[in-house]
Amino acid sequence: MHTTQTATPARNLLYLLYGEEYLIELPPLPEEAGMENRLQTINVQFKSQETAVVAPSLKVYPNPAKDGVTIAFPPLENGGQFEWALYHYTGKQVHTLTAQSAQTYLLDTQTFAQGLYYYRVYLKGEAYTQGKLIIVK
Repeated sequence: MHTTQTATPARNLLYLLYGEEYLIELPPLPEEAGMENRLQTINVQFKSQETAVVAPSLKVYPNPAKDGVTIAFPPLENGGQFEWALYHYTGKQVHTLTAQSAQTYLLDTQTFAQGLYYYRVYLKGEAYTQGKLIIVK
């Protein structure tokens, strides 16, 4: 199977949008002595092992966003401080913010390139929730 330079990013987008997994065929290994016994199977895992805490939901809207997006952090009984990070689909972190329980934050998206982004939210250093954000121009 031969892939183009755009095929892999396109597959990554499908995975991020729909959670679809796909088989990646690896090139044949060199015929070195003993190599066939050392490497029988390769597992590639794309899904994160982090599990988000089941809790009141974070609201991110509108999605897709054009000029800005509102991030509404849920109220918590004991309060708390959220850490929110936005990543480009390539994995590059492009924005972070810190917010209190029940706080609403408006993020200007005009400076971000059009495309698929994902965010992760942490509460007290633990994974809280994650999601996807699409920015259109």
